[in-house]
Amino acid sequence: MTRPEEALHLVAVHAEGEIGKVIVAGAPTIPGRSVLDKLVHLNTVDDGLRRFCILEPRGGPQASAILLLDPIEPGTDAGFIVMQPDTCHAMSGSNAICVTTALLETGRVAMREPETRLVLDTAAGPVPVLATCRAGKCERVQLDMPWSFVVEDGLSFEVEGQGRVEAAIAFGGVFYLLVEAAPLGLDIAPGSARRLVEAGMAILEEAQRRWQPTHPERPGIEGIAYLMFMAESVGRRTNATIMPPGRVDR
Repeated sequence: MTRPEEALHLVAVHAEGEIGKVIVAGAPTIPGRSVLDKLVHLNTVDDGLRRFCILEPRGGPQASAILLLDPIEPGTDAGFIVMQPDTCHAMSGSNAICVTTALLETGRVAMREPETRLVLDTAAGPVPVLATCRAGKCERVQLDMPWSFVVEDGLSFEVEGQGRVEAAIAFGGVFYLLVEAAPLGLDIAPGSARRLVEAGMAILEEAQRRWQPTHPERPGIEGIAYLMFMAESVGRRTNATIMPPGRVDR
């Protein structure tokens, strides 16, 4: 049995159904002079905390745990690192929403109604946040994400069982492989989830073998994290993000 002094304290919140369990107390001190340093340490030196939180029986294939950190970057209010089944990641929009909700609703950052502004310290850079609050609850979160950019466009490669795939690599907090769904005979719809995952993971794993992008200003953020299928739907763009070990992100 875990002794009380060794217990982790987590707050379970969600962003439109995407669950994020925020570690608010009990975590070991992670070495590093920045959130990026701490991310690199978790990914290359000691992966024990991630495995403890994410693997069964405490987690599972869909699990996300978020390590809450004291702010390091000047002007920020709190830091965090996203821990998922494959590795730790620099940034996640839904998990940033979960962190904001946990910070405000537990009083770790003072809530001001109707709006609270704060800045999150992430490995991908500072993330300004505007939270809409009412009656002690965080109702809506708006994020000013780290700058995004295209790494490489016009990629074309063969994937066993899928044929030739056209893709691009872009950064938006992590590196994504962007793929149009229609040319592969895929439809972005709830009933297509299994097919999207099967095709997406095959394509993602092949792309990860071929390309290893590195952030030009933040070495340590590297590798393609997720695949994002895209499609046109009645004059608007839709997408479905495929995440290891094999699921559709909400």
